[in-house]
Amino acid sequence: MNWSIENRIKVGLVSALMLVLLTGGTSYYTTKNLVFNQKEVERLLRMHIIVGDLFTSLRSAHSRGDRYIGTGNQAELDNYHGDKAEIATATEEFGRLISADPALQKLELDFKALLREETARLDAHVSKRSEGTLKVKQACLLAEVVEAYKNLDAVQNERIRRNTAGIESLVHRSMLTISLLSGFSVLALGFFGMYLIRSVAETLSANAEAIKSSLRSAAQGLKSSSTQLTATAEEHRRTVSEQSSAVSETTATAAELSASQKQVVENATALAVVGQKTAETVAAGQTSIADTLRGLADIMSKTEATSKRILALSDKSQQVGKIVGMIKDITDQINLLALNAAIEAARAGEQGKGFAVVAGEVRKLAERTAKSAEDIGGLVEDMQHTTNAAVLATEETMKSVEEGNRLSSGAGKAFENIMHLVSETADDVKQIQVSCRQQDSATSQIVGAMNQINSGMKQTVAAVEQAAASAAGLKDMAARLQDMVVK
Repeated sequence: MNWSIENRIKVGLVSALMLVLLTGGTSYYTTKNLVFNQKEVERLLRMHIIVGDLFTSLRSAHSRGDRYIGTGNQAELDNYHGDKAEIATATEEFGRLISADPALQKLELDFKALLREETARLDAHVSKRSEGTLKVKQACLLAEVVEAYKNLDAVQNERIRRNTAGIESLVHRSMLTISLLSGFSVLALGFFGMYLIRSVAETLSANAEAIKSSLRSAAQGLKSSSTQLTATAEEHRRTVSEQSSAVSETTATAAELSASQKQVVENATALAVVGQKTAETVAAGQTSIADTLRGLADIMSKTEATSKRILALSDKSQQVGKIVGMIKDITDQINLLALNAAIEAARAGEQGKGFAVVAGEVRKLAERTAKSAEDIGGLVEDMQHTTNAAVLATEETMKSVEEGNRLSSGAGKAFENIMHLVSETADDVKQIQVSCRQQDSATSQIVGAMNQINSGMKQTVAAVEQAAASAAGLKDMAARLQDMVVK
């Protein structure tokens, strides 16, 4: 087909513009997909962090609620309400993030239902403790919450892995496609320039004056098209540069997420150390309670022996009281006999005076004996009252020791439950450490993929700049050609 120079120029420019537009469209489409996938990965990572915060807040609320139930400390109750507020805020944000993901909504509903049930159970216990009506602690749902968290975490990790693999595949295809299109565009523009120069030279050699006007028009069109092509290439370069900046910001964000994951791992490690110290403290408490129980048993044994001795002393004092009563009776009889003897001595006259003196002394002795017996009786009565009070005090002591024994046994069981919960918490913390390390590895892979994307963007910018330079060369060539035609 024998095309005119003008048609050849138009076809070449249209072809060049189509190549540039194809390259730009491919870059735009690729960048759009990359941005979409990156936002999806950021959303999944944010969801994972929120779920971890929810799990941490729930554990904190659980521990502080238990401590408040056990101690009644108002500070623990205030901290418990603070944890509940954090759980509510995180749950609301998690619901907003997951609303656009039907695949995770079923797991999210199950997880939130368990959260509500567990917090309702804790609220019921805390309210009963505040009212003083808590008697028996109900079983908690923490194990079910942990299982739901693991299921949700597994699904999120799988989604992050698939999106990361998709980003890597898309980056590879995009870099290959853009490189091929850019290279083909440069070759096509170079080929077109060489072909155009050769065609113009041959045509001018054959008939310079005949094509002068056509060549002028073609040169003008080439100059205009080259200007437009240069502007288009510059715009495309600026767009790709902006996209490269966006990818760099995304890479920085992913790096910050990786640092956050490392911080979570460090916090989990510190929590594990605290759990170990708590377990050691609980073990020491159990030992102290066992020593207390042995001491209470020894006190109970000694108190029982003391009670028996006091009862024996009470019996002896009663016997002494009986003897004192007998002495009083004998003293009364002696006094009566002394009185009779004095009466008989008085009847005997002068011969009974000596006997009357002896009778008087006997009566005085009987009176002193009666007085002493009365004093002894008072002392015995006081001793009996004191002994009875000691018996009652001993019985109260026995009851207090038995109550202390019962409370110490209950405290020992409570320490056993705390030890069990501390052990479970340590296991869960270890699982959280493993999960966070896996997520940190995935985040590092994302950062690497973003760096590759950024490198591909820089190569694309270089290819576009080469295309712009070629268009500028065509523009200069058109200007020189136009000058030649005018001359």
